[in-house]
Amino acid sequence: MKRMSMRRLRGNLLLLLTAFIWGVAFVAQKSGSEDLGAFSVIGIRSLIGAAGLLAALPLLDRMGLAHKPATSQERKGLLTGGVLCGFAMFFATNLQQFAIKDVSEGKAAFVTALYIVLVPVLGLFLHRRATLFNWLGVALAAVGLYLLCAMGETGVGVSDLLLLL
Repeated sequence: MKRMSMRRLRGNLLLLLTAFIWGVAFVAQKSGSEDLGAFSVIGIRSLIGAAGLLAALPLLDRMGLAHKPATSQERKGLLTGGVLCGFAMFFATNLQQFAIKDVSEGKAAFVTALYIVLVPVLGLFLHRRATLFNWLGVALAAVGLYLLCAMGETGVGVSDLLLLL
Protein backbone atom coordinates (compact mmCIF):
# COMPACT_ATOMS: atom_id res chain seq x y z
CA MET A 1 0.00 0.00 0.00
CA LYS A 2 2.75 2.44 0.95
CA ARG A 3 4.75 1.53 -2.17
CA MET A 4 1.75 2.32 -4.35
CA SER A 5 1.22 5.73 -2.75
CA MET A 6 4.92 6.58 -3.26
CA ARG A 7 4.64 5.57 -6.93
CA ARG A 8 1.53 7.69 -7.27
CA LEU A 9 3.24 10.67 -5.61
CA ARG A 10 6.25 10.24 -7.89
CA GLY A 11 3.98 10.07 -10.94
CA ASN A 12 2.11 13.20 -9.88
CA LEU A 13 5.36 15.08 -9.25
CA LEU A 14 6.65 14.06 -12.68
CA LEU A 15 3.42 15.29 -14.28
CA LEU A 16 3.77 18.58 -12.41
CA LEU A 17 7.37 18.89 -13.61
CA THR A 18 6.25 18.20 -17.18
CA ALA A 19 3.57 20.91 -17.00
CA PHE A 20 6.10 23.33 -15.52
CA ILE A 21 8.62 22.69 -18.32
CA TRP A 22 5.87 23.00 -20.94
CA GLY A 23 4.73 26.35 -19.51
CA VAL A 24 8.24 27.74 -19.14
CA ALA A 25 8.93 26.85 -22.77
CA PHE A 26 6.45 29.51 -23.92
CA VAL A 27 8.23 32.17 -21.88
CA ALA A 28 11.58 31.06 -23.31
CA GLN A 29 10.17 31.13 -26.84
CA LYS A 30 8.76 34.62 -26.34
CA SER A 31 12.06 35.88 -24.89
CA GLY A 32 14.02 34.20 -27.65
CA SER A 33 11.83 35.72 -30.34
CA GLU A 34 12.77 39.20 -29.14
CA ASP A 35 16.45 38.67 -29.95
CA LEU A 36 16.57 35.87 -32.53
CA GLY A 37 14.67 34.86 -35.62
CA ALA A 38 12.04 32.13 -35.51
CA PHE A 39 14.25 29.57 -37.25
CA SER A 40 17.11 30.21 -34.82
CA VAL A 41 14.87 29.75 -31.77
CA ILE A 42 13.38 26.54 -33.18
CA GLY A 43 16.83 25.29 -34.19
CA ILE A 44 18.19 25.78 -30.67
CA ARG A 45 15.06 24.25 -29.15
CA SER A 46 15.32 21.23 -31.44
CA LEU A 47 19.02 20.75 -30.67
CA ILE A 48 18.27 20.75 -26.94
CA GLY A 49 15.51 18.18 -27.50
CA ALA A 50 17.74 16.01 -29.69
CA ALA A 51 20.52 16.11 -27.09
CA GLY A 52 18.04 14.98 -24.42
CA LEU A 53 16.82 12.12 -26.58
CA LEU A 54 20.35 11.02 -27.45
CA ALA A 55 21.22 11.04 -23.76
CA ALA A 56 18.17 8.88 -23.01
CA LEU A 57 18.91 6.23 -25.66
CA PRO A 58 21.53 4.29 -23.67
CA LEU A 59 19.22 4.27 -20.66
CA LEU A 60 16.31 2.97 -22.74
CA ASP A 61 18.59 0.35 -24.26
CA ARG A 62 19.68 -0.88 -20.81
CA MET A 63 16.07 -1.04 -19.69
CA GLY A 64 15.17 -3.10 -22.77
CA LEU A 65 12.80 -0.43 -24.07
CA ALA A 66 14.73 0.55 -27.20
CA HIS A 67 13.14 -0.72 -30.40
CA LYS A 68 15.38 -1.76 -33.23
CA PRO A 69 13.66 -2.47 -36.56
CA ALA A 70 14.02 -6.13 -37.56
CA THR A 71 13.46 -5.88 -41.32
CA SER A 72 14.33 -3.41 -44.04
CA GLN A 73 10.61 -2.87 -44.64
CA GLU A 74 10.12 -1.95 -40.98
CA ARG A 75 13.16 0.34 -41.16
CA LYS A 76 11.74 2.02 -44.27
CA GLY A 77 8.36 2.49 -42.58
CA LEU A 78 9.97 4.03 -39.50
CA LEU A 79 12.08 6.34 -41.66
CA THR A 80 9.08 7.44 -43.74
CA GLY A 81 6.99 8.04 -40.63
CA GLY A 82 9.86 9.93 -38.99
CA VAL A 83 10.34 12.19 -42.00
CA LEU A 84 6.60 12.93 -42.26
CA CYS A 85 6.36 13.66 -38.54
CA GLY A 86 9.50 15.80 -38.82
CA PHE A 87 7.97 17.94 -41.56
CA ALA A 88 4.75 18.33 -39.57
CA MET A 89 6.74 19.35 -36.47
CA PHE A 90 8.85 21.76 -38.54
CA PHE A 91 5.82 23.60 -39.89
CA ALA A 92 3.85 23.54 -36.62
CA THR A 93 6.70 24.77 -34.42
CA ASN A 94 7.70 27.49 -36.86
CA LEU A 95 4.14 28.75 -37.27
CA GLN A 96 3.87 28.84 -33.48
CA GLN A 97 7.17 30.68 -33.18
CA PHE A 98 6.16 33.29 -35.77
CA ALA A 99 2.83 33.77 -33.96
CA ILE A 100 4.27 33.99 -30.45
CA LYS A 101 6.04 37.21 -31.39
CA ASP A 102 2.70 39.02 -31.52
CA VAL A 103 0.69 37.34 -28.74
CA SER A 104 1.18 36.78 -25.03
CA GLU A 105 2.73 33.58 -23.72
CA GLY A 106 -0.50 32.69 -21.91
CA LYS A 107 -2.59 33.09 -25.03
CA ALA A 108 -0.13 31.00 -27.05
CA ALA A 109 -0.15 28.26 -24.42
CA PHE A 110 -3.96 28.18 -24.21
CA VAL A 111 -4.47 28.08 -27.97
CA THR A 112 -1.79 25.41 -28.35
CA ALA A 113 -3.37 23.31 -25.59
CA LEU A 114 -6.61 23.30 -27.58
CA TYR A 115 -5.12 20.53 -29.72
CA ILE A 116 -6.40 18.22 -26.99
CA VAL A 117 -9.92 19.21 -28.03
CA LEU A 118 -9.27 17.65 -31.43
CA VAL A 119 -9.18 14.15 -29.91
CA PRO A 120 -12.98 13.71 -29.59
CA VAL A 121 -13.53 15.53 -32.90
CA LEU A 122 -11.10 13.26 -34.76
CA GLY A 123 -12.62 10.31 -32.94
CA LEU A 124 -15.80 10.92 -34.93
CA PHE A 125 -13.91 10.03 -38.12
CA LEU A 126 -12.71 6.80 -36.50
CA HIS A 127 -16.27 5.92 -35.41
CA ARG A 128 -15.42 6.35 -31.72
CA ARG A 129 -18.01 7.93 -29.50
CA ALA A 130 -17.05 10.66 -27.06
CA THR A 131 -18.86 11.03 -23.76
CA LEU A 132 -21.09 13.94 -22.85
CA PHE A 133 -18.33 15.22 -20.56
CA ASN A 134 -15.88 15.20 -23.49
CA TRP A 135 -18.24 17.35 -25.53
CA LEU A 136 -18.82 19.62 -22.56
CA GLY A 137 -15.04 20.08 -22.37
CA VAL A 138 -14.92 20.86 -26.10
CA ALA A 139 -17.67 23.47 -25.69
CA LEU A 140 -15.95 25.10 -22.69
CA ALA A 141 -12.64 25.18 -24.57
CA ALA A 142 -14.33 26.81 -27.57
CA VAL A 143 -15.88 29.45 -25.29
CA GLY A 144 -12.47 30.04 -23.70
CA LEU A 145 -10.87 30.42 -27.12
CA TYR A 146 -13.54 32.92 -28.15
CA LEU A 147 -13.18 34.95 -24.96
CA LEU A 148 -9.40 34.97 -25.22
CA CYS A 149 -9.08 35.76 -28.92
CA ALA A 150 -12.22 37.49 -30.14
CA MET A 151 -13.04 39.51 -27.04
CA GLY A 152 -9.54 40.95 -26.62
CA GLU A 153 -8.46 44.43 -27.62
CA THR A 154 -7.23 43.36 -31.04
CA GLY A 155 -9.81 40.71 -31.89
CA VAL A 156 -8.76 37.66 -33.88
CA GLY A 157 -5.47 38.36 -35.60
CA VAL A 158 -3.19 36.56 -38.02
CA SER A 159 -1.06 35.33 -35.11
CA ASP A 160 -4.11 33.70 -33.50
CA LEU A 161 -4.81 31.84 -36.73
CA LEU A 162 -1.17 30.75 -37.03
CA LEU A 163 -1.37 29.30 -33.52
CA LEU A 164 -4.47 27.33 -34.46
CA LEU A 165 -2.75 25.78 -37.46
